[in-house]
Amino acid sequence: VLLALLIIASIALVMRLDGLITKAVNTYGPEITGTEVLVDDVRVSFLSGEATIKNFILATPKGFRSPRAMKVASVSVSLELTSLLSDTVVIRRLEIVEPDITCEKRGVTDNFKTIAKHAEQKAKEAGIVSGESGEGKQGKKLRIREFIMRGGRVTLHTPDLPSGTAGAALPDIRMRDVGRDGAP
Repeated sequence: VLLALLIIASIALVMRLDGLITKAVNTYGPEITGTEVLVDDVRVSFLSGEATIKNFILATPKGFRSPRAMKVASVSVSLELTSLLSDTVVIRRLEIVEPDITCEKRGVTDNFKTIAKHAEQKAKEAGIVSGESGEGKQGKKLRIREFIMRGGRVTLHTPDLPSGTAGAALPDIRMRDVGRDGAP
């Protein structure tokens, strides 16, 4: 009876995990980044090592005029689970669809540096990073067997340009064996 209850509880947890992750991103993302973070849907399969995030939005911090720093229609990842136990984590496939990236320069900083600085400060407060340089520490390596990015766009807002803004469509990218030589 106890075993049956454990199995049922495990199945119930796994079935609700997608919603819990979606809620966690929407709840803790803003605390970490200092901006609004929204995701419509997250699907995770621990058995296959696959995950998909749909309609991800990262807003721009206060003080910047752009409404968002990034919007992505979907990100799909397929991971070789056994590689998590090795020195090199292997991603079978990483596909990013319709990334729309807006970089806004303001003085000596930009929206992404501001977000990164806030996230780093929150990580230090939480004790996740010490603030000391990680030199000399050997981390895991990353290999991506297939990387695909399609339908992307980038926009730059800066007073350095005559019009203040420049934008361009990004070419579709397909790369194989990124990090094959074990480069971090």
